[in-house]
Amino acid sequence: MATLEIEIHCLCLFVPEPGAKTVHVLMPATGHHGEQRNGGHDGHEGHDGHEGGNGGNGGQSDDHHHVVRVLHPKFGGKDHKGLGMEGFTLVVGRDPNAANAETTLLPHETPEHDAKIVNLTDIAGELDRRVIDDAEHPGVAGRILLRRGHVQRMAADAKWKLDGKTIAMSHVVTWRVDDIAEDEVFWEPASIGDTKPPFASLTDLKENEEGVYRFKVAHMTETGLPPKKRGTLNEQQVREHFKAFYALYGKTPTDSQLPSDPRVPVDGISIVAVPRAENVNCPTAQGGVAPKP
Repeated sequence: MATLEIEIHCLCLFVPEPGAKTVHVLMPATGHHGEQRNGGHDGHEGHDGHEGGNGGNGGQSDDHHHVVRVLHPKFGGKDHKGLGMEGFTLVVGRDPNAANAETTLLPHETPEHDAKIVNLTDIAGELDRRVIDDAEHPGVAGRILLRRGHVQRMAADAKWKLDGKTIAMSHVVTWRVDDIAEDEVFWEPASIGDTKPPFASLTDLKENEEGVYRFKVAHMTETGLPPKKRGTLNEQQVREHFKAFYALYGKTPTDSQLPSDPRVPVDGISIVAVPRAENVNCPTAQGGVAPKP
């Protein structure tokens, strides 16, 4: 049996299903993702000439195009940008009837800077069931299906104001599974044409010195890779990227429904204990979905 930790970075929407004891992690499509679904998994950005603005990219330009990457030391050195997983679902837990994932999304360790996964349900409502059930939904670039495990830790690199509330939005969430068989971590589909997922099974990856299989999944701009504790974005870029979450709901956000920097200077000194919204990462988010009928 193995211990698994997946560091999930940046523009990812966590969708718990308490009745199924399952958590879905959706990476909303931005820009070129539609072409990558059809075979652009070489670890680079999409092909030239692809029209942006289609398939649920939130109206974003190519300047805000995100890629979905799996990162592990086996794939390259510390500056390696990872291997693409567009169009694939990483599944953790083989038997849906034995699912026992913790759907509260509350971390087992005290979160850094009181980080939280911001909940969009009060703002955007429930996610359309089809976004979850359609594995080839054009609004989703890649996804993770978690039937086992829990949130172990999370961290935020800035405080944000969203819909009138101030919150330290997590930009990285670590999902941990104890005592899982290596063959319970797999990909759907097993291939897309001639394209294979980043790794075939956990046994292809080397356990770290703690005996843990640990890798990263990042949904971010190519220039931001590999993910770092301090990001490369400013407030306006984060606001633009955050629109992709609302595109999954088929909604256009108001100004107050996009993150803004809440820092209030007092005699030139910040009253916020975490850094200003500069050189930051995209935050994660969570939302609800109606149960299956």
